[in-house]
Formats: sequence, C-alpha cells, structure tokens
Amino acid sequence: MKKYLLPLFFITMLSFSSCEEENIVNDSIVGEWEMKSATNGMTGASTDFPHGNGSIMKFTESNYEIITNWQLTRSGLYSIVKETSNLDKKIYNRIVYDNETNSIRSFFKVENNLLYIWIDGNDGPSVVYRRK
Repeated sequence: MKKYLLPLFFITMLSFSSCEEENIVNDSIVGEWEMKSATNGMTGASTDFPHGNGSIMKFTESNYEIITNWQLTRSGLYSIVKETSNLDKKIYNRIVYDNETNSIRSFFKVENNLLYIWIDGNDGPSVVYRRK
C-alpha cells in the first residue's frame, strides 16, 4: 500500500503545481481600476498617468465609484447591456450608470487586466485603466 501512496502523492503535487503556473485571465469589470492613460478624441493626443495618480474606478457586481484626485466624485448603481456601436456597427458591452439609458453611451472591454472605456461618438475620448 505504501508503495502506491508515494507516487500518488507526487502526481497530486505535480497537478497542483501545474495549476499555479497557468495565467488566470479575469475579464470582469468587477474590481478596482487606476487610470493608466487617456486619449483626446478630437486631437488624438494621449496622456499617460503614473501609478498612484488618484484617478480610480471601483466596480462591484452592481455599484460603482469614481474617484478623482483621491476624492469620491460619483457613485451609484450601474448595469451592463450589449448594444451596437454607431461607429463600427459592432456589438459591445455598454455601461449604463444610474439607469441613465439616454445618456452618452460608454462602451468597454477588459483585456490583459486593462479596462478600456470609450465614448460611442465621432472624435469621442477614451481612457485605459489598469487593474489594481
């Protein structure tokens, strides 16, 4: 019996260690995000922001907070709906803040722990946040 336990132990440990090596990708908006860069839609000029810049977005499953210069500037409920962009006619996730469905449309995507948010309009600005 002992001769079977030792190999079984090593196989089990090997399977756990291989799981740790996998990169887990989290494409959920839920979490805390710090502004990384912003692009002016009119000029195309991009501004990079350092770590610790005080511009943060926080999302739970249903609530959001927008923090600017370390001060809470807006908070409330949000929802995510799939809508077609007026610009390229593709379907994206739209953030609807505080049930304001008639507001300017903001779309987003999450890739590689970066949150991309852009306005659905010609020359609309965009921002990139990094997951904290």
